[in-house]
Amino acid sequence: MQAAIIRKIIPKLLTQMHAKYTEEELASDPELTRFNIMFDRETYSPLFFQNLWQLFRVAVLTYRKNVKDL
Repeated sequence: MQAAIIRKIIPKLLTQMHAKYTEEELASDPELTRFNIMFDRETYSPLFFQNLWQLFRVAVLTYRKNVKDL
């Protein structure tokens, strides 16, 4: 699933969605995101989420069930 998201889904979204921010705005503000993707707990993977940010500036909404000691 992760490979499909990176290789197919995100590139398609990048070409078909209207950009909220310009490349210049993204370059000048390291906290801006291109868009958000929501994942259920079955796809919880901090490393994958970090890769989405580093590769595409895509933010993630998710949760972990039964988290203790945060």
